[in-house]
Amino acid sequence: MKTRMINLALVLSLFGGISMNAQDLVMVTHIAKPAENLSLEAESKKTFKFYAFSQNDKLEKYDIQVIDEHFLGESIARKMQLFSDVYTVKTPVSPGNPTMKISIRKPLVYSSVKKIEKQLKKDIKSNTIDIETARKLYDKVLDIAINIVNDDTEDFEKEIKSSEEPSALIELFTQRVILNYI
Repeated sequence: MKTRMINLALVLSLFGGISMNAQDLVMVTHIAKPAENLSLEAESKKTFKFYAFSQNDKLEKYDIQVIDEHFLGESIARKMQLFSDVYTVKTPVSPGNPTMKISIRKPLVYSSVKKIEKQLKKDIKSNTIDIETARKLYDKVLDIAINIVNDDTEDFEKEIKSSEEPSALIELFTQRVILNYI
C-alpha cells in the first residue's frame, strides 16, 4: 500500500503536471500508515479523574498510640487506619454473637493498594527506592483510594484488572489518576 502511494505520487508528478518535492512525498508515506497502533496506545494510557475532599480532619481523630505502626511513618499509619475503616464493613453474624463478618468494599481497589504497599516495602528493603520517595508514592495512592470509595470506578477497576504487576499499579495510581479537590 505504501509503495503504491509513492508510485502514484511519482507518476502524478511526472505526467500530471503536478509539482511534488521530497517533503510532499514524505507526507504521502506518513498518511498511508495505519493508525491502529496509535489508538491502542492512547487507549491503554487513559487517565482517570475523580473529585476529592481533604481528609485531614478525619486523620486527626486517630490517636497514634492506638493505631498500628507503619514502616513509612506516622502520617501513613493514620491514613492506613482511615483506609481500613473506609474499605471494611463489619456486620454482626447473628444477634448476640460477638463475632463479626468483615466485608471489603471495592475489593479490587483494596487489594491493589495492599499490593502496592507490599511492593514498596520490598523495594525499600532492596534499596531500589528510598523511604521518602516510597512515602510520597504511597501517600498519593492512599489519598486516591480513600477518595474514590464512593465513586463510580468501573473503568478504573477494569484498568486495575489489566495491570496486575505492582509496578504497573503504582504507575496507574500515581501518574494516571487526577484528584480534583473541592
